[in-house]
Amino acid sequence: MDLSGTVKNTEEIEEKTVNPGDNKNISAHDTDKHENLKIIIPLAHTKQGKKYRIENINGGHCMNLRLNSLGIVPGDIVKVIYQGYGGPMTLAVKGAKIALGRGIAHKIEVSEQNF
Repeated sequence: MDLSGTVKNTEEIEEKTVNPGDNKNISAHDTDKHENLKIIIPLAHTKQGKKYRIENINGGHCMNLRLNSLGIVPGDIVKVIYQGYGGPMTLAVKGAKIALGRGIAHKIEVSEQNF
């Protein structure tokens, strides 16, 4: 399982990328200092039952158009309804249920919403 992710400080627009095996750590002290830190992860690494904000879509033009037609666009909130192992995942987006394959879910970056 790939545990890489991006941490963004939304107040100062500071971005740090952390990859598995890196010696970079973000401690609790860092998050207290920067209350507006946002952890960005691939949609494929999310947890069932949680809500996430779509931050970015790293796909080509056709993929972005297809996701847009399904209502999946940056800034929107999605809820992970089903997160199985290896197969497609199910999302709630704008009142509709949508199934997405893992390949596409890896290209969608999200941040967890605490509400």
